[in-house]
Order: sequence, then C-alpha cells, then structure tokens
Amino acid sequence: MKRSLTLPILLTAVLAQTVNAQQNYKRAHNNMLDDAKALLAEGQYLEASKIYKKLLPVDTNFLEVYYEMAQCEKRLPGQRDRATLHLRKCADAGHTEAMYELGVAYHQQARFDESIGLMERYKHTFERAVADAEVDRRIAMARTLSTARDKEAFEAQVKVLREMQPEHPDVLSLEASLAKMKGNNDEVLAKLEKAYAVAPTTATLQNLAVEK
Repeated sequence: MKRSLTLPILLTAVLAQTVNAQQNYKRAHNNMLDDAKALLAEGQYLEASKIYKKLLPVDTNFLEVYYEMAQCEKRLPGQRDRATLHLRKCADAGHTEAMYELGVAYHQQARFDESIGLMERYKHTFERAVADAEVDRRIAMARTLSTARDKEAFEAQVKVLREMQPEHPDVLSLEASLAKMKGNNDEVLAKLEKAYAVAPTTATLQNLAVEK
C-alpha cells in the first residue's frame, strides 16, 4: 500500500508541538498508540482508526490522538465530516497543523471567511509544516472566491480550481453550485453524484436529497 509523502512531515510537526499530558495512559495504551502511528505511517488508515477510536475516550484532552484519527478519517469513505469535527476540536485547543487543515476543509465547503481566519492564525504560529507561500496562496484564493458575487466571477474561479484538481470532490461540488446558478438541474445532479462517488460525505448526500 502506498505511503503518504506528507504524513511523515505532519507527524513530525505534531510530535514537536505535543504539550498535553497523557492522562490515564498506561503501558498498554502507549503500545496501542505506537501501533496506530505505525499503521498510519504505512497508509493502513482503517486499521489505524480502529485503534485510535479505542484511545479517544482514555484521555479526551490528548489532541495528538484526535488529530491523527482525523488523518485516518480524511482518507476513509464517508468519514470526512467526522475528520472535520476532530480537526475543529484540535484547532480550537490551539493545535497548529489542525488550524491549517481545518482551514482547507472550510475552503472546500465554501466557508471562505472562516478559512481565511484559520489561515491567518496559522501564519502566526511557530514550527509550521506549511510554508508562508502556500498559506498566502490559499488566503488569496479564499478572498477572491469570497468576493465573487456574480456568476461570471464565480465561474472564472471555479475554472481555475477545475484546472488544478478536476476530479476533486469539492471542485465538483462547486461546479454543481455553478450549474445551479445557471439553472441546469441535470448537471447539478450529475456533479453531486460524481462528488459523492469520489468522497461520500453527509453534506453531499444532503445536497443530493434536496436536488432530487
């Protein structure tokens, strides 16, 4: 199974910033955590998530476990919404990389102002995994999209995103929104169905139910 190239970088950053004491952890829990980390690094997300799920209630303030559980959930069918919830818990508690990843998630959900706020917070933290240039690029894109008030401007921005990641579920959802603005209901359904096939989320399923 393929290993993620970005996970080692992110996990290194997480280890550098872990400041929460592991309350209630015993040797068995530490061994479970080691096993989960190894599975996560190997890309065995489902198996890793099963272990993280058992560790979550042991110490509900141990952010590292919630963050790494989110890394699994982001890559499992139908779990992206839960990943967002766990990232929000971590970001609210000051977890550096969770701020960035939640900002990305909000951008993909067209929650541009919230995304910008998180990216700005992220820029003022230390020992970050993502360079300023990439953070600034995302902030600029979110600002442009947030001010695209008319159909033509929105269409231009969607075109840029489509060229970057044509099969990304969030781009497909934006294309569905654009089709809705144009009154093309068949295309709305087609785009949403394709987005759901790529990444089955609750939000996309709800949008499909509304359109049908």
